[in-house]
Amino acid sequence: MHFGPPNSEGMCGNVSGVSTRIMAKEKRAVYVHCSARSMNLALQDSTRSCTIVKEALDFVRDVVNFVRASPKRSRIFDQLKQYAEVQNLTSTAGLRLLCPTRWTVCTAAIRSVLDNYEPLQEALYEVSRSSDDSATKALGWLKKTQSFDVYFGLELALLVFEPSEACSKVLQNFFV
Repeated sequence: MHFGPPNSEGMCGNVSGVSTRIMAKEKRAVYVHCSARSMNLALQDSTRSCTIVKEALDFVRDVVNFVRASPKRSRIFDQLKQYAEVQNLTSTAGLRLLCPTRWTVCTAAIRSVLDNYEPLQEALYEVSRSSDDSATKALGWLKKTQSFDVYFGLELALLVFEPSEACSKVLQNFFV
């Protein structure tokens, strides 16, 4: 018998959790941790031990928040993204936020940064030339986009998270 994803109170609480109540009625029932949740935790642990991937994810979270936190910066990025789309005759999604808790859905955020790498660099350059307080931060982010480690870390993270996300979706549907 399988029970859904555990949390601190709902499924696996040792006093009144669902699994405890089921086991009280059916002694043969066995609690099984949700496979998707277990994979999410394993991804978190392995990512924390791989500095280049951890820093790439930190970069995605921070730079996307930096751009999206300001209507002015968002507008600059959107204009440069639209110009790049016209030049390349392709369309890409905008920058996506990185979910801090569901690590098996990082792919969209990582891909959004990689797909928009040039417009992001150009937007950071434009912001760095401004006279407001964000110019220094933008210059710092721009320098990070120009480093091999950040780009390599993003590509490496995508290689890890894309198949993990696909596997997580299969695991979530397997027990439904």
